[in-house]
Amino acid sequence: MELKDINKEILALKGIKICTSCGEQIPVGSEFCPKCGNKVIEITNKAPETATTAEVHNVEEVQENSEAKEKNKTEE
Repeated sequence: MELKDINKEILALKGIKICTSCGEQIPVGSEFCPKCGNKVIEITNKAPETATTAEVHNVEEVQENSEAKEKNKTEE
C-alpha cells in the first residue's frame, strides 16, 4: 500500500475528504467546498463502464491535481 493510499484511509476514518478543486480538507458529506465553493466531485478508483475516454482522463487529471496540491501543502 502506498503512502497516498494510507493518507486517504486516515482521512476517511476522520470523516474528511480532499476538495478536487483546491485541495482543502472538507467533511465527507459536503456537496460543495466551503473554501472555494466548487461542487465536490466523487472520485472512484474504478471508472464507470459508461464513461467516455475523455471523462476518464478528466477524472484522472483531477486526481493528479488534487494529489499535487495536497503534496504542496504538506511540504510548506
